[in-house]
Amino acid sequence: MRHEPYLPDEQAEFAEVIDTVDPSSEHEDIVVYLTDLPRRDDSLPVVADVSADHKFALVSVAGVGGFDIERRVRTVTELAITHILGEPELTLGAARQDSAPWSGGLRIGSAAHVAINESC
Repeated sequence: MRHEPYLPDEQAEFAEVIDTVDPSSEHEDIVVYLTDLPRRDDSLPVVADVSADHKFALVSVAGVGGFDIERRVRTVTELAITHILGEPELTLGAARQDSAPWSGGLRIGSAAHVAINESC
């Protein structure tokens, strides 16, 4: 577990975060970073960004909302890991409804919106 800041700011592009973190330099099979910073795609909240190619996920704790935070973060993290492992059959039904593929991997939006980003 690391406690070092990696996001230059809360609106850093996911590709920039991947370059800064460099998950390939880690010894773990999958790297999941939690941030307390809110993330947005324009005005839409983003709960997580996931790259299966880099085996990396960035989860915004602020994005899951203020109720039952631990369970929600665990659910989003499990969804991210199942996407990285390429095992969508393990994906939780409720979480599946709030996710969308994009060119850089998977972006998990809030319950109200799903943000699709084609820039990464």
